[in-house]
Amino acid sequence: MSNVRCLLIFLHAVKRDEPELTRALGSESFDPDEFYAFARRQAVAGYFYTLLKDEGFLRLLPGGLDARLRDVREIQAAKADRLLPEIHRLQQRFERAGLDVIFIKGIPWAMIRTGRTSSSDGGMREC
Repeated sequence: MSNVRCLLIFLHAVKRDEPELTRALGSESFDPDEFYAFARRQAVAGYFYTLLKDEGFLRLLPGGLDARLRDVREIQAAKADRLLPEIHRLQQRFERAGLDVIFIKGIPWAMIRTGRTSSSDGGMREC
């Protein structure tokens, strides 16, 4: 299953095109493991789960894929919950010192820190 096919499935969900999404997920060539790997590689697994859940499309996912995507979403949410108090604490310190600050994370931070964003070469994974 190619990255292009995985991306098309993701786009069907974003467009809320249930007939096309149903057809793509029900295809004999659909591989839940490859789609999961794609979603993780592109850092959209949690977003994809949330989108499908909000639209009522989770029932369309085969092979326990919904549980795997949900687990990623829960991990991401937990990380965000741990980061927020630290960001708030740092922001207050900068404000007390009279300094403006912008907190950067994700792809912009990877580009600043490593010059790379691809998870395959370690760009995002190092940040």
